[in-house]
Amino acid sequence: MKKIVCTLLCLSMLLSAVCLSVSATPTYGNHWFVNDETYTLGDADGDGGQNGKDSLAIKATVAGIGGYNVIEDAADFNGDSAIDAKDSYLMKTCLSGADSFERLEGEYQIYSLTIGGFDISGYSIEIPEKNDEYWENTEYSAKELQKYVKRATGITLPICIGEASTEHVIRYHDIEIDSPEAKALGLELENYIYSVENGDLHIYGTLRGNMYATYEILENHLGFRFYNDEYIYVYKNRVVDIPEGTNVYYDVPLDFRYVGQNFNHNPHQYYIPRKSNGTQIYGCSEPKYGTQTGPHFINAHSFDYYWRMGTGIMPDESFGTIGERLAEKHRTGEQMNNLAWQPCATNKDYDILISGMLDTMTMIQTWSHVFRYEWDYAISSMSFSICDNGNYCTCRNCRKIALTQKEGYSGLYMGLANRALADMQEYYPGMKIYLILYDHTVPQTVRPADDMILMFCGHACNNHILGTDQCEGMKTNLGGNNLQDQEDMKIWGDICRETGTELWYWSYAVNYHYFLSGCPNIVDIYYNFNYIINECGFNGIYYEGGGATYNFETLKAYLASRYMWDPSMTYEEFTDVMKEYLYMYYGDGYEYIYEYIMMQNEAGDLVPCFINNFDRPGDMMSYEYLAENYEYMRGLIIKALELAEREECITRVEYLLMCCDFMGLSSVYEEMYVSGDAESRVAYEERYTEFYNYVSDNHIVIFSEPSYYSVPDSVDFTINPMTQFYEYGSRRTGVTP
Repeated sequence: MKKIVCTLLCLSMLLSAVCLSVSATPTYGNHWFVNDETYTLGDADGDGGQNGKDSLAIKATVAGIGGYNVIEDAADFNGDSAIDAKDSYLMKTCLSGADSFERLEGEYQIYSLTIGGFDISGYSIEIPEKNDEYWENTEYSAKELQKYVKRATGITLPICIGEASTEHVIRYHDIEIDSPEAKALGLELENYIYSVENGDLHIYGTLRGNMYATYEILENHLGFRFYNDEYIYVYKNRVVDIPEGTNVYYDVPLDFRYVGQNFNHNPHQYYIPRKSNGTQIYGCSEPKYGTQTGPHFINAHSFDYYWRMGTGIMPDESFGTIGERLAEKHRTGEQMNNLAWQPCATNKDYDILISGMLDTMTMIQTWSHVFRYEWDYAISSMSFSICDNGNYCTCRNCRKIALTQKEGYSGLYMGLANRALADMQEYYPGMKIYLILYDHTVPQTVRPADDMILMFCGHACNNHILGTDQCEGMKTNLGGNNLQDQEDMKIWGDICRETGTELWYWSYAVNYHYFLSGCPNIVDIYYNFNYIINECGFNGIYYEGGGATYNFETLKAYLASRYMWDPSMTYEEFTDVMKEYLYMYYGDGYEYIYEYIMMQNEAGDLVPCFINNFDRPGDMMSYEYLAENYEYMRGLIIKALELAEREECITRVEYLLMCCDFMGLSSVYEEMYVSGDAESRVAYEERYTEFYNYVSDNHIVIFSEPSYYSVPDSVDFTINPMTQFYEYGSRRTGVTP
């Protein structure tokens, strides 16, 4: 991968500015923006005022007198990237009342935006004439750039189809994917180039490439951060220049990138700027969003659907369209339990499955042109995958292949998928088969075809890092750990490189069920993804995401998307991204929350291996560690709450405090209440009551299925909070009462 990186907005510089306040959140269209005020014009020394001391500091800087630390943006009145006599004069006019700081500062986040030194007001955006349906993505990219440039500067750039008439242009080159030009430029599905030549900004891309280049420019130069579906964060910059000679080529490292998340609205506002490209991004599949990669229609477990389709009765032609008839055929088919049944891989079950899959493909093609256009360029696939269970077929022939011949159940069903791929491609040349692997056994002889996508479903352990010996001597409640998996992952990587097969990884790092408890594996995202991609050679990741937002699930999704896009980042860069997100999401107390996360992670490292979609809160963090550090960890959240200013930040920190109290009160129950004195018992009851009232008054959802676990009707001090809210808190004996 080759990457020439433009100068990034440096997080450490942004967050080290003395004055860090955040303005009110304005609306723009359907988006919400949070404007970050990293400086105030005239407050040159950063003490919060605009006075004679600032004027003196500016004059001293102009005269070359040392000893004064001047915030350059705050002192650059005329936006020429220099602190000189003009700025000193303008400072004096504002102090005298002849002019005003407000007028000179302006109302937008960027005072001066230039390209190669030329002011943005003299530019237009040029896109070519429409040549195919993918042109809509180029048009969308241009409109996004136009919208956000206006938001940052107040200037609306005209969009011209065909040659623009302005002196300087931002020119989108819509390159056809199979053209000689695309090959010469190294442009594949999502790669892009942007460069500045003679003051013109050129953007080259196919399909999604122009769109991704646009968002990179908006983030790296204009200071936008698309950090969730509700808010877009905008840094304040006095002067921004995309310099002459800029030349960026980005070869997208992963073919498949998907990060699940729970959203209230606007999925395209999160997924598209964060560069997720999975077919699971529902509502973003039309041509203007470019192409999507991954399995059509059914994400993973497809055998039960194909079985119903293959055993159903097809109505005659008097019943609707072909798509409607096939949907009716599925309705009448034989139902199988997705959580218990697997087909036999060595008998006539295959004939039903392949027939059902081909009928399904016919059905979805007739529903919408969307499915048809996405099948171009062999970037899409059909799932041919086992049901969601490990109850593999135990007939003599299947056991012989899987066990006696040492192919494993991975090899057994891979052989079935190889057969389906060949049969399907007779009708759909170039279409791929997508197969999930629950059994990670490396087959003795069976190998995947080159048009197959293997989805390696992990983790065997969620709290220890892949590629390490942290699991040594430990196992999960299901009897596994990472040690065997990480060995197999490298072998699978070698196999897939030899066969040309795509190898993707399904990451289950989300807190699925117990929303009052965090899953302490945030730091692990960096090390696990580094191992998966850079050590084992996987070229796609499905990060499941989702869950409630109380315990850093949105942070984890954001970090996953950032790392997928740039797997070359260092741990220090990963930490900077984390702290920036915490600052945007929780406010000025982000450093306290970062420390809290590190302590949570340490509490997770101290317990045996766990699986977060199976185990319970008491299995995920050390009660001893939490009990010893509860007051200190709670104090960190309180400090962050005191510094939070925006209403949404205050609410988010309050939710963290709620979760901190739940785990903390559960861990100190014996010490502080059961065995405590009268004073500690009163203190415990007061805090528990305060916690309970907050959860109850705010109608907090505490479990993935509210009908299973919900907020108790009243406080009961006779049992541990963990037990009261979740019946029991651990699958391991002796952890919680």
